[in-house]
Amino acid sequence: MRLRIISTSLLLLIIGAAAGAVGGDAAASATLSGLGSSTFKPQVKWSRCREVPRVKPRFEHLRRPPQTIDRSDHLLAMIQTNCGRFKIKLDARSSPVIVNSFAYLARSGFYDGLSFYRVVPNFVVQGGDPRGNGFGGPGYHVVEPPSSRVQYRPGTVAMAKTSAEPSGWAGSTFFVVVGQGGAIAPEYAVLGQIISGMATVKRINRLGTPSGRPRQFVRIDWVRIHRIG
Repeated sequence: MRLRIISTSLLLLIIGAAAGAVGGDAAASATLSGLGSSTFKPQVKWSRCREVPRVKPRFEHLRRPPQTIDRSDHLLAMIQTNCGRFKIKLDARSSPVIVNSFAYLARSGFYDGLSFYRVVPNFVVQGGDPRGNGFGGPGYHVVEPPSSRVQYRPGTVAMAKTSAEPSGWAGSTFFVVVGQGGAIAPEYAVLGQIISGMATVKRINRLGTPSGRPRQFVRIDWVRIHRIG
């Protein structure tokens, strides 16, 4: 069954304890309907990460960047967190607009200090919202629909959105699929694929709860973009 997004306000009316989540920018932190909290087994053992202070919410109003990346570019994104580091091979060939926006935000320091505010066990790790609650964004958005045949395998990195937004809509919030990605509808713009540091992503995922609120604050220290090839 393909799952779709519902808004936070609707979520609060439907269920008291949220299930698995993939939220969007500037509209709502969202849940994937059809996945109850019973889907996820409690994590008895979880590894703590380096303790870091929480950051205050930010309200951003950036202009949409010019398109400077094309389909022939080969780029990596290195993300350092208080739980470790991981690398994403950015998919400029399939998603040049999405990659261009992400690279622009990373190079401007937009992601530095933001959090992975929603972590659902065996599902997703989600962050990049300056407000830290699913309602924030960079002040602009881009749209680049993925292929209808896209598959969200473990390690896939995609941009979050709500059901009210069109396929491929993206602000700054992104998620990494850890498991059960086959249940996600093919409407989230693909940013790339984890090629190194999946152990770090799983370490973060072990901090998750069925409600999506991580047991420990998880911070994005910085994001760096590297050209390869």
